[in-house]
Amino acid sequence: QVPQLPGFSWLKPCLSASDIVYIGLRDVDPAEYYILKNFDIQYFSMRDIDRLGIHKVMERTFEQLMGR
Repeated sequence: QVPQLPGFSWLKPCLSASDIVYIGLRDVDPAEYYILKNFDIQYFSMRDIDRLGIHKVMERTFEQLMGR
Protein backbone atom coordinates (compact mmCIF):
# COMPACT_ATOMS: atom_id res chain seq x y z
CA GLN A 1 0.00 0.00 0.00
CA VAL A 2 1.29 3.45 -0.88
CA PRO A 3 1.05 5.83 2.09
CA GLN A 4 -0.68 9.20 1.96
CA LEU A 5 1.55 11.97 0.63
CA PRO A 6 0.88 15.58 1.61
CA GLY A 7 -0.38 17.59 -1.35
CA PHE A 8 -1.30 14.51 -3.37
CA SER A 9 -4.69 13.66 -1.86
CA TRP A 10 -6.26 14.00 -5.33
CA LEU A 11 -4.09 11.14 -6.62
CA LYS A 12 -5.56 7.66 -6.28
CA PRO A 13 -2.80 5.01 -6.17
CA CYS A 14 -3.03 2.22 -8.72
CA LEU A 15 0.09 0.38 -7.52
CA SER A 16 1.30 -0.66 -4.13
CA ALA A 17 4.90 -0.11 -3.10
CA SER A 18 5.48 -3.88 -3.32
CA ASP A 19 4.69 -3.69 -7.06
CA ILE A 20 7.63 -1.36 -7.75
CA VAL A 21 11.23 -2.38 -8.45
CA TYR A 22 13.80 0.17 -9.55
CA ILE A 23 16.67 -1.14 -11.65
CA GLY A 24 19.84 0.77 -12.49
CA LEU A 25 19.76 3.54 -9.91
CA ARG A 26 22.89 5.68 -9.90
CA ASP A 27 22.91 8.65 -7.55
CA VAL A 28 20.26 8.18 -4.89
CA ASP A 29 19.95 11.27 -2.73
CA PRO A 30 19.05 10.99 0.98
CA ALA A 31 15.37 11.84 0.47
CA GLU A 32 15.02 9.20 -2.25
CA TYR A 33 16.83 6.64 -0.09
CA TYR A 34 14.46 7.46 2.78
CA ILE A 35 11.45 6.75 0.56
CA LEU A 36 12.92 3.50 -0.77
CA LYS A 37 13.66 2.22 2.73
CA ASN A 38 10.55 3.43 4.54
CA PHE A 39 8.16 2.16 1.87
CA ASP A 40 10.16 -1.07 1.44
CA ILE A 41 10.60 -0.54 -2.30
CA GLN A 42 13.02 -3.00 -3.86
CA TYR A 43 15.78 -1.46 -5.93
CA PHE A 44 19.03 -2.38 -7.62
CA SER A 45 21.78 0.15 -8.13
CA MET A 46 24.24 0.04 -10.99
CA ARG A 47 26.73 -1.29 -8.44
CA ASP A 48 24.32 -4.15 -7.68
CA ILE A 49 24.02 -4.92 -11.39
CA ASP A 50 27.80 -4.92 -11.78
CA ARG A 51 28.19 -7.18 -8.73
CA LEU A 52 25.29 -9.60 -9.34
CA GLY A 53 24.89 -9.41 -13.10
CA ILE A 54 21.71 -8.36 -14.89
CA HIS A 55 20.47 -11.97 -15.08
CA LYS A 56 20.41 -12.32 -11.27
CA VAL A 57 18.89 -8.85 -10.86
CA MET A 58 16.06 -9.78 -13.23
CA GLU A 59 15.53 -13.12 -11.45
CA ARG A 60 15.16 -11.31 -8.13
CA THR A 61 12.89 -8.72 -9.71
CA PHE A 62 10.56 -11.38 -11.11
CA GLU A 63 10.59 -13.21 -7.78
CA GLN A 64 9.51 -10.00 -6.08
CA LEU A 65 6.77 -9.19 -8.58
CA MET A 66 5.46 -12.67 -9.33
CA GLY A 67 6.26 -14.62 -6.19
CA ARG A 68 3.63 -13.12 -3.93
